[in-house]
Amino acid sequence: MKARYYVTHYWRWAIATGFAIAVFCLWYFKYPHILSAREQSTLFIWDWMYVEDRLAMPWGWAELAWAFIQQFFFNTLFGAVIIAVLCMLAHGATYLLLHLVTLKAQKRHPAVSSVIFLAAFIPAIIVCNLPRHPLGGTEEELEYDYLIRKGDWTQILNKYNEQTPQSLACNSAAALAMFQTGQIDQQTLLLGVPMTKQALSGRSAAFIMSDIYMMTGIISMSQRSAFEAMESIENYNKSGRSLVRLTECSLIYNQPEIALKYISVLEKTIYYRRWAQKMRPLAEHPELIKDHPTFGRLRELCEKAPDTFFM
Repeated sequence: MKARYYVTHYWRWAIATGFAIAVFCLWYFKYPHILSAREQSTLFIWDWMYVEDRLAMPWGWAELAWAFIQQFFFNTLFGAVIIAVLCMLAHGATYLLLHLVTLKAQKRHPAVSSVIFLAAFIPAIIVCNLPRHPLGGTEEELEYDYLIRKGDWTQILNKYNEQTPQSLACNSAAALAMFQTGQIDQQTLLLGVPMTKQALSGRSAAFIMSDIYMMTGIISMSQRSAFEAMESIENYNKSGRSLVRLTECSLIYNQPEIALKYISVLEKTIYYRRWAQKMRPLAEHPELIKDHPTFGRLRELCEKAPDTFFM
């Protein structure tokens, strides 16, 4: 009797809760790479001029609101929670609206209320799929890019051993993972890194190659790849990840004025602000670069080796 009572009175809560849990698991366990790709393709700046510019555009308020939400996808756990909450809000608002519109029908036919409850999941499903479009690369490239961003070299090699990737950038990511885990030396890695624009087959591929070029000391290619990735973003959006890389390259190339320009933008964000604040002293006092464990070594390498451009 108790079971029947709970099923009769709380089945809606059970379905709604189950749906929210399913949405969270979908994005956190299966598609975290998509959340990461969405975050690095939109930069929300906490600046009134930025807000005014967006609001002046047709449907700018919607783009502004979506950019505000996407900045939190930097943390994929938080991003998955946000999507689950948005789906439940969409369901609740739709159900409330339909409930008010069909009050008379519900009095004559009580089953209408259940139909309305289930139909209200349609907008929630639409909201759940919003982060999937557009992506800026193949599923394979998004997955490898996310793993590089996390520094999960073991998982990269597991994916590579399961199936050889189609993308040139993903194969390069696997080579980098082999180097990071001590399976190949630096010279072998350098021989396997493609010096061609064909590796930049999409936005995620460009991000992958930018990271690989930076780690192997090919700074000009890293800078070019980061720039190409950001310029491929729809609606002229900027990328926090690209600006971080462009800042690093500017510091290495002894271009403090350019680095400060990027830093001033990143300081107006949530997740990149602390990093930008750490970089500001290096841009304001370029002589400190030579003592930096990473930038100092790369600057010395750039001074001794000629620039490398696409062939």
